[in-house]
Amino acid sequence: MSNMSNMSELGNNPVAPWETLEPLFDKAITNPNEVTQNEKHQILEWPSRETMEENVSKYLHRTVDGLFQTACNDPDALTYPDCRLIDDDFCIMRLWDASGRQESKWHREEASPSLKAKWEQARAAVLSTEEARTLENVNRVIYFKTKAYKQPITEADERARKLPTPWVQRIIHQRGERSWGYIIYCFSDEDKPGGWAGFAVSFARLLMRRPFSPSGGGNEIRDSKVADFVDFEGSENEVNRLRDEFRRRRERGLRPGVLQNVFLFATIECRESYKEIMGPWVWAIDPDWSSGPDEDGFDGHVSVMCGATL
Repeated sequence: MSNMSNMSELGNNPVAPWETLEPLFDKAITNPNEVTQNEKHQILEWPSRETMEENVSKYLHRTVDGLFQTACNDPDALTYPDCRLIDDDFCIMRLWDASGRQESKWHREEASPSLKAKWEQARAAVLSTEEARTLENVNRVIYFKTKAYKQPITEADERARKLPTPWVQRIIHQRGERSWGYIIYCFSDEDKPGGWAGFAVSFARLLMRRPFSPSGGGNEIRDSKVADFVDFEGSENEVNRLRDEFRRRRERGLRPGVLQNVFLFATIECRESYKEIMGPWVWAIDPDWSSGPDEDGFDGHVSVMCGATL
């Protein structure tokens, strides 16, 4: 998804990419008219013009020239996505990747102030008046565009935090039995019988805590958590066998409140994790996952901190 340039791949030496381009910086400073478009984009850390056009068209539904004109003549008309794409050097990347890329640039600039000054001279030499004004205007308005874009999201999140999430609300509204929790399969270790006892004790302590929930209602269901520990005699890698066993158990009927769309599995590594400072974790498994890994590599089970499950 990302079209990041090689300049973002800084490795252990943040100055290395700059050092390889220093002769190009010198050329731009002394003979800017001899710099090719490809060399110019290397200095600016932009992708090719063709890629720029493709990204601007695909994500902003406009042209690069049209984007430059708006940024130069009416920067207040720019949208947050407009500013993001320009600020990210016309590369498409996730916000996390963009932040990491920017941090790498800062490290590079701190490591070599003299090379930073030369790079800035080279940039100024190859930027057109329109391009230079575009970057200046975006730098001026991007904070306000970002704030305005995120404000409704922040306000909605704040409203949501004051109310119980749907799953908490369903438990609160249940009449009578309010139990909720999990089947937790524990891998049987013949070489270390009872090896998961410490993990179970640690997990039991978690049952006494307030449920992990960014919204309200946690205290109302605090005392109704349950955990059914079940020994598993198979191999730790037999996830599908675990799914089959859980589905059979589900058909026979789980005790009230035990979740039917997910179960937990504690491997040897999980059981040992209760000793760690960060606390115990387990595998959360979708019992009805029947296909292989999806396009993101998810295959129906994921590791989660025990505190996040309760």
